[in-house]
Amino acid sequence: MNAPVRAFLVALALGGLGAAWWFSREDAQSLPDEKKIAIERLVESQTGPAYFQSGDSAPDPDSDGVVWIDAVVARAQIDRIVAERKGDDAMKRRIDRLVDEASEPHPSRAVGGERINLARLNLALDAAK
Repeated sequence: MNAPVRAFLVALALGGLGAAWWFSREDAQSLPDEKKIAIERLVESQTGPAYFQSGDSAPDPDSDGVVWIDAVVARAQIDRIVAERKGDDAMKRRIDRLVDEASEPHPSRAVGGERINLARLNLALDAAK
């Protein structure tokens, strides 16, 4: 093997070892999950009495960062939201339909009844103005 090829292979091997060391360091931080961060920021922006809330002071998102609420909890908040948005009975019926449309069965089916993606419900609420 001639010298330039050997030098290239040695440089390539050393570069690979350096990259492996760099990415295996304990202080190295992995890139954040953009979808999870976007959902967290969206939920943070949808606060206040005019939005559906999880009911927990510190909601526990799932592995994708999605906060789920029980459909019963959402329905209990409709009157407050309508009053805060200065709505009428027609708005109350529209919001009730939104809750029905956003409800989905819990994946395990044994844990509980229907659940709703909180961020998606609040986005639909803003779009239904």
